[in-house]
Amino acid sequence: MLYSFNYNVDDNDYLEFVKYHHSNSRDSRKRILFSQLSVPAVLAIWIAFQLLTHRDPIAIIAMGIVFVVFSVIWIFLLSKRLLWMSMKSGIKNMKKDGGVPYDRDIRLELDEEHIYQYTEEVDAKAKYSNIEKIAQGSDAIYVYTNALHAFIIPFRAFKSETQRNEFLEFLRRKQTI
Repeated sequence: MLYSFNYNVDDNDYLEFVKYHHSNSRDSRKRILFSQLSVPAVLAIWIAFQLLTHRDPIAIIAMGIVFVVFSVIWIFLLSKRLLWMSMKSGIKNMKKDGGVPYDRDIRLELDEEHIYQYTEEVDAKAKYSNIEKIAQGSDAIYVYTNALHAFIIPFRAFKSETQRNEFLEFLRRKQTI
């Protein structure tokens, strides 16, 4: 084995991965943008309807100003925060039901041809040529083997930053061969 790591993945590691994935996936960004713009769009339609059906434009303009302020707060602060809060809540609910969408205890091994991931539930094997993307988040490396699967390797799995950089360079070389 060229590299071998034993490490744990926890809720924060998984949530950071999901956050990274949603922030860097074109489809996820579209869904987030749609959710950010849907509330202001509904409010704009409601204000237009009120302008057409009521006679007090000053009250409607005042409501419109409140809705514009709320829409700006919704787009830039609340919508993403609610998304992350719902993800945290989802993980808590999965834990109550006895499972989480990730493996906790992982042994990752790399040889000249493959990446092996051994967990309590599943053993996975991937050729380097199957790596679609190698990415660094704020606290982990994500090795995507397809659009729905990535190996999560927290920085704490490495003994040093030098080892982490050497590992990344090794993966990138293997990916391009």
